[in-house]
Amino acid sequence: MQKSLKTLVLLSVASLLLSGCAALQQDQQGSEQRQEQSQRGTIDTICVVRHQNPQLSSDRLVQAIEAGLKQRGVKTRVVNHDQVPSECRLCLFYGVTAENNVAKSFDFQAVIDGKALQRGSGPVPADGNIKLETIALYAANYLQSLVNAAKQKEVQQETAP
Repeated sequence: MQKSLKTLVLLSVASLLLSGCAALQQDQQGSEQRQEQSQRGTIDTICVVRHQNPQLSSDRLVQAIEAGLKQRGVKTRVVNHDQVPSECRLCLFYGVTAENNVAKSFDFQAVIDGKALQRGSGPVPADGNIKLETIALYAANYLQSLVNAAKQKEVQQETAP
């Protein structure tokens, strides 16, 4: 009994040491990643990733998305879904959610340095048709929602004890 208690204590201490080392290593890795990202500089272009579905990859649709983003004062670059270059740190993916082969929402997903941000979507009229101007507006609103969320997170971090 006493031997098993000693073994348990030793295992607990070893476990704590290992978890402490792992936490330190994770903190160091997080710090290294933050330094790497800051060294890479600010992001000044959003790469609009052209959808792989031919119905969603038309030039007119992509141009509408770009127009919405440019309303918010950002530069855009269109890239093919299978050829996203590494310098595209902020990518915008888009698509449609459908039920019974009828579009219900037009969706956006931004990814920054490989990390997905909050999704956004806008409704599609009951007939399934959506105007390009509406898609441009959705893109502008989605980008603004990301900016607002980032500002809110920054304020929370500044006011946190």
